[in-house]
Amino acid sequence: MNERRRKVLLELEQEMLKFYREKCLTHLKSCPKNPQLTQPPERTHE
Repeated sequence: MNERRRKVLLELEQEMLKFYREKCLTHLKSCPKNPQLTQPPERTHE
């Protein structure tokens, strides 16, 4: 894996974590157990 792709993936991961943390804080009951299974709607492309 090249460095640029790695960086992009890491940033995406951070963004997703942030997304789920915020979502968990606002909707504690609907917080997914495993964030890897679903993705934020604005990130479905690629």
